[in-house]
Amino acid sequence: MAEQRYEREIDELLQRLDREDRQPLRFRRRRTPPWTAAWRRLSRLGAVQSLVERLMAAAVLLLVVTLVSGIFVPALARPSGYLAVACFVAALVASVWAGAQGHDPRRYQPERYYQSRASAVDWDRLILRARRWLERFRR
Repeated sequence: MAEQRYEREIDELLQRLDREDRQPLRFRRRRTPPWTAAWRRLSRLGAVQSLVERLMAAAVLLLVVTLVSGIFVPALARPSGYLAVACFVAALVASVWAGAQGHDPRRYQPERYYQSRASAVDWDRLILRARRWLERFRR
């Protein structure tokens, strides 16, 4: 009796599946493209840094651009140098302003400060892996 009930239920399920309009599923990539993953990592890194840190990083980047453009494209050296100095002064002003307001200068915008999940590094494990990797070349 139980076998007949199971057979009936199986038949009903099969009939229901046949009645449904089954369209092929859309193709979905399993892996994200490398540039998308890199952009996510960079945006996560930017969310962790404060405004002062971002302005200082921009100043350093613009300073490097100034040095390189001074050799190859001298017309861009002066504007990028001015931008580098402006970013540095803006970072200094933002840091002083945060300190005057009683905030921690390293966290200029505390409501936007997010701790990254990947911020902790297991240095012991990293050193052990590096040693094992280097030992491969000694043999």
